[in-house]
Amino acid sequence: MALRGDELQSGSAIAGYRIDELIGRGGMGVVYRATNVAMNRIYALKILAPELAEDEQFRERFKRETRIAASLHHPNIVGIQNAGEHEGLLFFVMDYVTGTDLHEVLLKQGALEPSRAVDLLEQCASALDAAHARGLVHRDVKPANILITVKDGEEHAYLTDFGLAKKFDGASAMTAKGLMVGTVDYMAPEQITGMRTDARTDIYGLGCVFFQMLAGRVPYERENSVATLFAHVHEPPPPLDGGIIDTYPEFVPVLEKAMAKEPGDRYFSAGDFARDAAAALKGMRSGARPTIVGIGEAAPLVEAGETAVPVQPRATAPPAEPRETAPPVVAEPVAFETRISEPAPSAPAVAAAAAHATSGSPPPDVPPAPALAGGGGREGGGGGGSLRRYRVPGLAALVLVVAAVVAVIVSGSNGSSKPAGQPFASAQQPVPTNRVTGSGAGTVRLNGDVASVTLDAKGLLNGSPHAMHIHAGGQGECPPASAARLHNGHVAISTTNGIKFYGPPQVALTASGDTSPKSIIDFPRYPTSGDITYTRKITVPPGVAAAIRAGNAVVVVHGIDYNHNGIYDNVLDRSELKRSLPGEATAPALCGHLAATRTAAAGRGRSAGATYAVVLRRYVALPATPADRFALLCHLLGVTA
Repeated sequence: MALRGDELQSGSAIAGYRIDELIGRGGMGVVYRATNVAMNRIYALKILAPELAEDEQFRERFKRETRIAASLHHPNIVGIQNAGEHEGLLFFVMDYVTGTDLHEVLLKQGALEPSRAVDLLEQCASALDAAHARGLVHRDVKPANILITVKDGEEHAYLTDFGLAKKFDGASAMTAKGLMVGTVDYMAPEQITGMRTDARTDIYGLGCVFFQMLAGRVPYERENSVATLFAHVHEPPPPLDGGIIDTYPEFVPVLEKAMAKEPGDRYFSAGDFARDAAAALKGMRSGARPTIVGIGEAAPLVEAGETAVPVQPRATAPPAEPRETAPPVVAEPVAFETRISEPAPSAPAVAAAAAHATSGSPPPDVPPAPALAGGGGREGGGGGGSLRRYRVPGLAALVLVVAAVVAVIVSGSNGSSKPAGQPFASAQQPVPTNRVTGSGAGTVRLNGDVASVTLDAKGLLNGSPHAMHIHAGGQGECPPASAARLHNGHVAISTTNGIKFYGPPQVALTASGDTSPKSIIDFPRYPTSGDITYTRKITVPPGVAAAIRAGNAVVVVHGIDYNHNGIYDNVLDRSELKRSLPGEATAPALCGHLAATRTAAAGRGRSAGATYAVVLRRYVALPATPADRFALLCHLLGVTA
């Protein structure tokens, strides 16, 4: 192969195909127009990003899912003709479609006529139903993956790139590889938080695409990818322009259902979504019963009280052949999470989920492992704070990491379905570079999913609220001074600078009411004293409890007085969580890692509630640079339950 940089040169050959020209580039790879030399036929050849080929697990999934995708024969799916490996690179060969893609159409034309948007939606929905009927989830439905051409005098849509996003099915994985841009605008909340993906994940993405076709803009236009992810997880779909709503008011409930935060509130099949959109175009509402076409990994779990009719996809597809994917999920009714303000509900044992985590499918007869972010996805509930609340996502990579760690613990705990209670402890200091002079100590006593939390802190900004959270989902660490960045010309660690290390806030340590991520900036219910004494018993989501046990959780107290003027102001610019807040209000102040100390639990013959201690102290060290005035020193303490 002849390479120029990271591109194949025109005229070079790969597996019997001659490279003619580069025709597209994306986060997952590069697409060329290529000629099959033996047949003298033109195809589109996609070479996946080299880092994908380095991952053995992805290579196996790629081979399996491309075989399934190649078996899809549908008028709205780009056919896959060949796939394989050449000199270490993974590639697949597709039919060459002359035309453009929906992304380019929307860039040039803006909002589409509603009738045209519905027509394209129906074609894409038919393609998704056919894929879901074979157990294949697309996971990356977006305008760039919808090719547009003219066939028999009519506009024709093709959906492409089935199943290739599985490797990066979450925010943390994509961030690690730099593949987030261009995809976050269509990501479903469960992809961001690490929950199980199925047909409804594709329906959410298709809902975002339909919104963009009607509005001429993506649903959540934010200043950066992190803010966009926050909006997908928490904020309801924004309203369409007044003209569209006035003429087609029935589009509103259709989009709300397609883009619902909870998968159980969405359509079960893409065809149902398109059917209702077509009815809305005529000013009507469909009264048809919901239908399910997905099997295997695409099968939606049916919510308690819901009924759905299994049907074949609306467009003809060949009968399912023996597949090499996981067996079909038994879609028994299960209780989904409480939607509004109640504490995080009970969930299946994390250990049961761990046993199946690496297979990519949920355990039989058990709902999928819960995401770290708990509570409902709608606004309201949980107390009447005056500030708008965000539900902050847990990064997807944590789910498999926590499940694997829990599986190891379970294997050595005499067959118990949960790990025995173990002491946890840590030492903690103010966040480096953030000019905090306070100190404190705290403990978390965890019995199952019930946490008794105490937290004392002294010397913080007095008279201003201090948001306090249990964070999980990053690296399980407090941020070092190297995490600091320039903010309005000042070196400091902001909310998002720290997320990479300690993960998003998963439990809001409010003094009363809701403790879900919806309340992370519900300041009226946080302490406002510089000397904090906090005691509360709360229920934490099972995923958070598992993260604490796995050593992937920290306690953070937010709110700093960077310039020592006695108030939260904009010396660091606006907060990244909400632009109406000053950056000092949400910057991390004190941080402590909840670390396991097994030795302190030695000799216990029964499961006991474990104590996880956080000691918040200031450690002054000789600075390497003016920005490193506080060195991060962590000490594990042997604290018994």
